[in-house]
Amino acid sequence: MKAVSLGSLLALSGVVLMACSDASVSGPDNTITVSGTVVDEYLRPQVSVGVLIEGRPLVLTDANGHFTISAVRAPYTLVTGLTSERAALIYAGLTRTDPLVVVPPDPLLSPFRGAYVWGDVYGGTGLPEPANHRTSVLFESHETRWPGPAGVDHYTLQPQWLGPETTVGTLHALQWQFDPTSGLPVAYKGYGNTPLTLSNGGYSQGPPVTMAATVPAGSISGSVAVPDGFAVSARILRAGFETSSARPPAWMILTDSGGANSFTYVTPDLPGAMFSLTARAVAGQAYTEVLRTGIGANAAAITLSIPAAPVLIAPENGASGINSRTEYRWSRMTGAVYLLAIFYSGAEIYIPPPPSYYIFTSDTIASIPDLSPFGLYSYSGTPHVWEVRAWAPFRSLDEIAAATWFVPQGDGVSAVSAPRQFTVAR
Repeated sequence: MKAVSLGSLLALSGVVLMACSDASVSGPDNTITVSGTVVDEYLRPQVSVGVLIEGRPLVLTDANGHFTISAVRAPYTLVTGLTSERAALIYAGLTRTDPLVVVPPDPLLSPFRGAYVWGDVYGGTGLPEPANHRTSVLFESHETRWPGPAGVDHYTLQPQWLGPETTVGTLHALQWQFDPTSGLPVAYKGYGNTPLTLSNGGYSQGPPVTMAATVPAGSISGSVAVPDGFAVSARILRAGFETSSARPPAWMILTDSGGANSFTYVTPDLPGAMFSLTARAVAGQAYTEVLRTGIGANAAAITLSIPAAPVLIAPENGASGINSRTEYRWSRMTGAVYLLAIFYSGAEIYIPPPPSYYIFTSDTIASIPDLSPFGLYSYSGTPHVWEVRAWAPFRSLDEIAAATWFVPQGDGVSAVSAPRQFTVAR
């Protein structure tokens, strides 16, 4: 999806952002006062951003990214106009009085800290690694998880993180032997770790890490259940040490592209290590992914049930005569919130470009609200694409108007529909 980068939300471990604390409850006329905050994906307050709640005047955020709108009837539709991006971010169906609205960041104002570090790796079966062997390292701290290869005899990493000038963590190294046909691990030949502290802007040689030759093996097995019309396309096993429900493992151990529904994987049975499994199933251009976290090195009878991705219902593919009153409909995915994305797909260049629309909702029907206060309107006769993305489990749309955005805490499901095209009315 192009136009506005609504990419996956970065890890927010250790970051706490308090929205306005003076949000009021319902008044005597059954209205509420909405006191919210607009931030970017790094939780930095956004200043002078236009915020509109249907039926109320447009307001701008203050120096702290805060806004207040009174006499609001819930549920309400909240709109943020991203003028420089020619886009509208729309939350349709909120009831909370303290929404946190997350908008794309300014790419020229990166808040990341970073360092460059290199060092030697020893042990295992030997380095440079023999045929059908792979060696990988992971730097893991409270602020970051950063993997990299180490197949020759050294590691080179450029970790990035948010927050403090210095990050204190552990450098892990793991070597395994894999089956040359499937690419899956069959044995683990070495593991080691060493403390590592990185400072922002650092450029230095790090400590060596030696992998002990003995690595106990575990086993994770189970199956993937898919709906009719879907087929398993990939499974990914990841490992980590500093993990939690909001911080799943990030060290990729294997990618299994085999289409079988059942699986058995050899794992490294390391002290403190936890694992996650991601399974993807596809049906044409649609796909669904399921994430299971909190798995030990030995686990059996794991079942990953993959629901069908949303199916677009209306307007039909290739429809013409679409206008601002058009309703978009799709099938339901249990416990999901949705992002309806609508964007220009033509080759002709317009100045300014046609706007894009991103509508968050827990319903399976949506339409574009009046965006005239932002100067956003579709150009007649232009081709567009629309698709629906879904995330679960969520109880309501209110849950994504928070610092975690649409990232489920722990096990979760994400899905993308097959796209459709239409032409705006002339």
